[in-house]
Amino acid sequence: MVADPGAEIDLLAMTGRFDLIRAYLKFLHDRFDTVITSVHHAGITIPLLEEENIPVDGYLTTVNRPGTFMFPTRDMVIDVIRNVNKPVIAIKPMAGGRYLGQKAFEYVFNEVGVQASMFGMGTLEQVRETTTAARQVLGVA
Repeated sequence: MVADPGAEIDLLAMTGRFDLIRAYLKFLHDRFDTVITSVHHAGITIPLLEEENIPVDGYLTTVNRPGTFMFPTRDMVIDVIRNVNKPVIAIKPMAGGRYLGQKAFEYVFNEVGVQASMFGMGTLEQVRETTTAARQVLGVA
């Protein structure tokens, strides 16, 4: 189960409300074997969750070379991702259309080292081009 609570996990972590995060995750763990949560300020939130031993199985967060929507800074997020012992799923690898093609996936998979990536497309042609680029980087083309 990938839970996307918006920025609420970030807000709760930054205000020290780990009790509410634990209750939320318990609700999910009671229903699903694996629970991955989104975080929007990964450079701050992931270390807080890890320090508090929050029972989450992985993270979903923005990762892209330009640093678009990577908070508080791209470098902080990359450092956290490289040092966390849980899987990370990258979102927005193409930075909202600012960083397209194979280079986007080379960055998230080969340079940063995430375990998976999610992306959104607007047309069938974009889907074909982007999935081809991702498959080439992953060696499954």
